[in-house]
Amino acid sequence: MIDPADGARRAASGASDRVRRVLQVSTADLGGGAERIAVDLHAAYADAGWSSRLMVGHRHGDLPGVLAIPGDEARHPVARAGVAVAGRLRPAAPRLATVVAGASQPLRTVHRLQGREDFAYPGSRAVVEAAADADLVHAHNLHGRYFDLRLLAELSRRAALLLTLHDAWLMTGHCAHSIDCDRWRTGCGSCPDLTLYPSVARDATAANYRRKQRIFGSSAGIRVAAPSRWLLDRVQDSMLAEHLVDARVIHNGVDLATFAPRPTEAAKAALGLPADQPMVLGVGTGLRANAYKDYPTLEAALRVVGDDPAAPPTHVVLLGDNHPELRLGTVTVRFVAGVIGDAAVSGYYDAADVVVHAARSDTFPTAVLEALASGVPVLASAVGGIPEQVGTGAEAGGRMVPPGDPAALAQGLAGLLADPAGRRAFGAQARRLAESRFDVRRQHAAYLAWADEIVAAGSVGGRA
Repeated sequence: MIDPADGARRAASGASDRVRRVLQVSTADLGGGAERIAVDLHAAYADAGWSSRLMVGHRHGDLPGVLAIPGDEARHPVARAGVAVAGRLRPAAPRLATVVAGASQPLRTVHRLQGREDFAYPGSRAVVEAAADADLVHAHNLHGRYFDLRLLAELSRRAALLLTLHDAWLMTGHCAHSIDCDRWRTGCGSCPDLTLYPSVARDATAANYRRKQRIFGSSAGIRVAAPSRWLLDRVQDSMLAEHLVDARVIHNGVDLATFAPRPTEAAKAALGLPADQPMVLGVGTGLRANAYKDYPTLEAALRVVGDDPAAPPTHVVLLGDNHPELRLGTVTVRFVAGVIGDAAVSGYYDAADVVVHAARSDTFPTAVLEALASGVPVLASAVGGIPEQVGTGAEAGGRMVPPGDPAALAQGLAGLLADPAGRRAFGAQARRLAESRFDVRRQHAAYLAWADEIVAAGSVGGRA
C-alpha cells in the first residue's frame, strides 16, 4: 500500500527546484484540536521539503520553526504601562486592575463596550511582514485574542492565502458557532446569545458582520478548507461565498498507530477501574462550562441510566475537566484533568467500552475520530459534522441521537451497555471508518497536494 504522505512528498518535490515557503498562522502551539492540526501540518510541510514556519498568538512550547506573534509588547507605551500596572494590581484588586488596563487603551475599551469585535492587536503586523517571504499563507483560527482581522486583505496580497476553518467565526457577527440561529445568513443583528464564545458586551453583531464583509471584499481572493461537508455548505451560503477562489473538504485525521484497538482489561486496571464493569468515556476541554458541548444533557441522561435498577454499575470518565466525583445511582462519574500527550490520552480510549459525545454544535471533533480509530463505538449528538464521522446504516461506527434530548441519549447508552456483541460490531466498523477516511497521513497528503497546486499556479490571490 502506498503511503499517501509519500505520494504528496513526491508530487511536491517535483513541482519546483526552489524550496517553497509556507507560513502558517494559528492561535497557539498547544491547545485543542485546531491548534494540534496546525502544529502537525507544520511538521508535515517541513517533512515534504517546504520551508515551514508557524506563527502563533500564544507560544507555550519550544518547537523549531514556531514563532510568537508579538502581543502587549507591540502596543503603545501608555498601553504597555497600563497593562503592566494592571498585572501587579490584579491579585489584590481585580476590578481596579480592569479599570487601569481599560483607561490606558481608551478607544479599544470604548469599542469593546459597544460590542465591536476586538481586532486591536498591532503585533499581528509581524505576520504580514513575514508573509512577504512566503509562497503560501495557511491560516487557522484567527480569533483567540491575537490577530487583527483587518490585515487579512493585505495578507492575501503578500502571498496566496488558504484558510482552514475549524468553526464558523469568520461568517458571523461574533460567535464561533451559532447553534440554532441562522441570522449569519442575512447579516446578523438581534443576536439571541451574546455570551457565546467569543462573547461581546452589546449587540453590535450586524456592524461586526458588515466589517467582515468589507475585509473579505477587499481581499485578493480566499481559498477555504473545511473538515466537514456541513461546514463547507455553510461557507457557500455565507458572506464568504462570493470571495472564494476555491473551497474543499479535507477531513481531519488522527494517528492510527497511537489510537488503535487494544484489550480493555489491562487499560482499566491501569486506571483503577473494575475490569468487569463497563466504562463510558467523554472527552472535551472544559466540558461542563463549554456552551458548544452539552454537559447538562449528558448529566441528565446519566441520571436516567443510574436510576434504572436493572442497569449494571457503570463508570463514566470525563476527560478534560476538573470536578469532584459524582454518584448518580449505579453510575459513578469521575472527572480527570491535566492528561497530556496522545499516548496518555489513548490509554483512556483503550479502557472505554463506549465513547459519548453530547454537543449543541460541533464541526468535526477530534474526540470522535480518536474513538473511531481506537475501535470504540460512539454515541453522539447528531449535530454539525459528527454524522459524517460516525456514518449511517451498516457502515456506522456508533449511534446518533437528537441534540438536547436526555431520554434519547440515556436510551442509546443503556442499549449499548446491555449489548456487548453490538458494541463489538460497532467498534470493528469504527476502526474501518478511521482506516478508510480519517488517517492523519491522508489529511496531510491532501493539504500538501493542494498547497503545491496553489504555488504552481503562480498567482497570489487567484482572481487574476
